Amino acid sequence: MMMKIKKQSGLTLIEMMIAMLLGLLVTGSIIAIFISNVKSSSENIKMIHLNQELRTVMGFMSDELKRSGYSADPGVNFFGGLVPVNPTCLLYSYDADGSGTIDASGAENYGFRIDSGRVMWGNSADNTCDFGEAITDINTAEIIVIDENLPNCPIADFPVTDITLSVIPAGTVNVQQIVVRLTAKTSLAGDEVCRTITETIRVRNEDAS
Repeated sequence: MMMKIKKQSGLTLIEMMIAMLLGLLVTGSIIAIFISNVKSSSENIKMIHLNQELRTVMGFMSDELKRSGYSADPGVNFFGGLVPVNPTCLLYSYDADGSGTIDASGAENYGFRIDSGRVMWGNSADNTCDFGEAITDINTAEIIVIDENLPNCPIADFPVTDITLSVIPAGTVNVQQIVVRLTAKTSLAGDEVCRTITETIRVRNEDAS
């Protein structure tokens, strides 16, 4: 008795084309999800860098401005003060060398200013707003000072030219403080996105009245 051998039929051309199409759809979906995740991660990293840049420069500014008016000589109760020249320039001074006297060369005069989207800091010997080197990276955070008609960017003044003196209730001491607000922008998916950081800085050199 002879056994009949079943012949195994292969895939038809149509079946192969359908299988290839399904494979392409699955592969395309995986690639699209991967690209989306990479893009999202890249944008998150840019925002993290933007926030870190703002926090870092604000921390440095705060540390510096708190020293304004400091003198190593306790008999000198006012070495220098905060001088907001304009919304983009702030000058200050303190006894950096601990001599108790103001350096005649202006070596103890400093300032912060904004220039071409960067925060600049340095010595301002002649008390003008032409000084310093960049302490922020414009590729990470572009500091803005006016409303550039961007929906996500508020008007930002640097610094807020508001130096207020008040009296601490515990005694007759004038406390000098300044409010500094920085706004920076970066590009995400073709749009400009902004972040603003604000800090009220209290000068440690209190002026007893």
